[in-house]
Amino acid sequence: MEAYGRFRKAGIAIRSVRVNSRRQQYRSSRQYNFKRRPGGETGRRNGLKIRFSARRVRVQVPPRAPYFRDRPTLMPTTRTAIEVPGIRHTNPIPNACRKGGFVATGSIFGKIPNEDHGTFPESPETQCAAMFENIRRVAEAAGGSIDDIIKLEVWVQDPKFRPIVNQHWQIMFPDEHTRPARHTFISEDLAPGALMQCAFWAVMDTEPDSAA
Repeated sequence: MEAYGRFRKAGIAIRSVRVNSRRQQYRSSRQYNFKRRPGGETGRRNGLKIRFSARRVRVQVPPRAPYFRDRPTLMPTTRTAIEVPGIRHTNPIPNACRKGGFVATGSIFGKIPNEDHGTFPESPETQCAAMFENIRRVAEAAGGSIDDIIKLEVWVQDPKFRPIVNQHWQIMFPDEHTRPARHTFISEDLAPGALMQCAFWAVMDTEPDSAA
């Protein structure tokens, strides 16, 4: 048996092989788990299409499997900006963004909400408590809750603030078996007045249309 050629037409891959006798043609069909059929007839098995003739066996593979052709769309293509009144960013960026069930936030600060962009308290304990409360506000504004958070990233200006973060972390996520992941960074390059900030990723089960 010698290879006859391979080409692609209209998105369908077709492979042809030349056979020298009906005996070799029968052996070729066994490689594809087909029973031999008279010349010119077509057989199907496992989504493949095979055609037998006097001197050629042609196998036609469908361009797409039925699973991918009939699979529904998993998420919409619309990207939605999430804004939380009272703690909006001073820069032209939203508090968070949602596409389908995935939510990513920008920087969340320990601000006390007001009619403008919020104000920073001076105490690190008060600022940390406000930061975790703003995490809850952003998650609810996106259409979910803190139970949908899968990772939290925290930046603190001084390493001595880490125990304060741990305290409020355990208050918000008391169950050690269902807590999200967390990564804490030490950075002095924070917004003026900020002693700490954070950002989170979440996967929400609610429909995007129900998001605020």
